[in-house]
Amino acid sequence: MFKPLNYALTFSVALLVAGLTLNANAKELRVKHTILSGVFYTAGGSGGEHSLHEEEVEALCNAGYSTIYYLYTRNFSNKGTNHCANGKLDYQHASWEGQATEIFDRVQQVLDNGGGPVLAHCYNGRHAAGAVAAKALIQFCGWSNEEAVEWWYKYASDGKKYPHVPRDIKAYKVSGRYSTHSSRCP
Repeated sequence: MFKPLNYALTFSVALLVAGLTLNANAKELRVKHTILSGVFYTAGGSGGEHSLHEEEVEALCNAGYSTIYYLYTRNFSNKGTNHCANGKLDYQHASWEGQATEIFDRVQQVLDNGGGPVLAHCYNGRHAAGAVAAKALIQFCGWSNEEAVEWWYKYASDGKKYPHVPRDIKAYKVSGRYSTHSSRCP
């Protein structure tokens, strides 16, 4: 049975690696999950209904992340390309509902060509980021839709029902445009 893993570089470790400290406005990411080790992670923002603070984006950029997807459209700041001492990071919006094609295209690109990891986040790391994580477990790890729904209820739903999310996960259809990478899976 799957056991949850904190993602390989927790936000605190990312800061240490990058040699950065945060100001009082920036906090640690929450509800972190490793989906494809070294490639794809999901998390909740640092609190509130907004995108990551500028300092958080910079810290993740300096830690080597290549792309962050914010899974909502409202209260989204810092979008676009963010430059840092160690390169650049693209901070974009992508929908968590449906096939998550934009996110999975980028994950596949990192798998094929290398590059920094991809992070998808919502407010709390639960229903939206959890839904994307569950779909990635189906797509890239070969899990069944039922196993992914069970994972979502156990590790991402926080006991809340959100009946549309399990339906969305159950409806996910594996695409032939992505490859399976079970060695990177939980």
